[in-house]
Amino acid sequence: YATRATPRALRHARYATRATPRALRHARYMATLVAVRFRPEWHARYQRLLDRGRAKKEALTILSRKLLAVIYHLLRTGASYDPSRLNPAAPAPQG
Repeated sequence: YATRATPRALRHARYATRATPRALRHARYMATLVAVRFRPEWHARYQRLLDRGRAKKEALTILSRKLLAVIYHLLRTGASYDPSRLNPAAPAPQG
């Protein structure tokens, strides 16, 4: 039988599951904790997620995916890290 990727499988393939090596998941989680604790731009994003009602662990998981995307982009393009690109200017309050 030929294996075929279903649309659902393709949608979920981008998420790191338990099939991901434990050490890689741990390193990603720890890197996110350090970023949230010591980088104001990551702390602001974390706080924004908490303010929207996300659980702490869920917010860290969301940020770990974002951190991985940022690292991949930096490695792929050779660009240097620019915190202002992570948190663009907040939209004006509606009133």
